[in-house]
Amino acid sequence: MFGNKYCRPGVLIFTLAVIFVFALGFEKNFIKSVFAEEKIAVTENPVSSADASKAELIGRFKGAKGDAAINLIREYLVSNPNDTETLNLLANAYVDNGNLNAAQETVAKAIALKSNDPLSVKTSARILALKAMGSPDSITSALEKIDKAIVLNPNDVSLLDMKADLYASTAKLYIAEGNIDKAYEVLDKAISLSSSPRKEEFIAMKREAGKPPVPEIPAVKK
Repeated sequence: MFGNKYCRPGVLIFTLAVIFVFALGFEKNFIKSVFAEEKIAVTENPVSSADASKAELIGRFKGAKGDAAINLIREYLVSNPNDTETLNLLANAYVDNGNLNAAQETVAKAIALKSNDPLSVKTSARILALKAMGSPDSITSALEKIDKAIVLNPNDVSLLDMKADLYASTAKLYIAEGNIDKAYEVLDKAISLSSSPRKEEFIAMKREAGKPPVPEIPAVKK
């Protein structure tokens, strides 16, 4: 058997060389395919520099207050001016800093970019509600904005509380004017919208407001 011509040293070496080259080529192709699959996976799930910088911004924002927080967000918006989420972040930072006019201007930019964005409409409703609490003339427009926000954010119960707070604030204005009937009317609306603890608060307001006794009109003697 060992005398077979295929077992001659030269032929054997040549055969082994062919097998080695084939195996090496297969290994290279296998490695290339693995790297190609990894590259595709990375391409399909990229972490953009914008996402990374926003995550960093939010992390730094949590530890900042007042003007420091505002400046931090404005710095990010220089390179990302159309980021509606960050515009809302800035608007709320202005609210927390007491600058309602700047907040309203900022959220208006977000709404101009995306008119029915739920977050932007909610932020706008919050700003208008805060403004209306000191200005009865603005209450109607604020309520309309809150109602729109509720439609766009149907599961957000905080909007119902926001609306109830606005009604309660309006009731206080009516009480100060001595218009108890109107105060009762809006307090009833606040009670119907609020959660249990708030409901008790508004019921107490209604009780404290009270209605002045109706003066007795003396009978006319004939």
